[in-house]
Amino acid sequence: MVKPETRLNSHDEASSKAFKRKRKRPSRSPAERAAVAVYLKRKRKEAGLGVSTLASAIGVSHAAYQTYESARTAIPSHRLAAVASVLNIDHDVLFTEIAAVCVQAASEEHSDETPVHSKTEETPA
Repeated sequence: MVKPETRLNSHDEASSKAFKRKRKRPSRSPAERAAVAVYLKRKRKEAGLGVSTLASAIGVSHAAYQTYESARTAIPSHRLAAVASVLNIDHDVLFTEIAAVCVQAASEEHSDETPVHSKTEETPA
């Protein structure tokens, strides 16, 4: 028996294309990633958990979690929410602390940049 072709209507085609389109995530600067990595490592150690334990609890491999704590990869927000649950931290508190860490890292990153001043000629008095 031959199955009849199923045709997508225009709404299904549009939603299918939108679903397949890759979402663009906001990227963190290397300084922000490093600050988040230090924060995650400190919180994990405070909870007395090993990397493997936390990684398996949030559904990633040991190696994948290591990329978050070594700042090679920015941790996605849904993984941060899972970390908050495992570490028994209120989600709002975790995201607020992460935001503060990122703001501090960004401000430190920008303060390291030396502004270029134009030379002004001194006028004799």
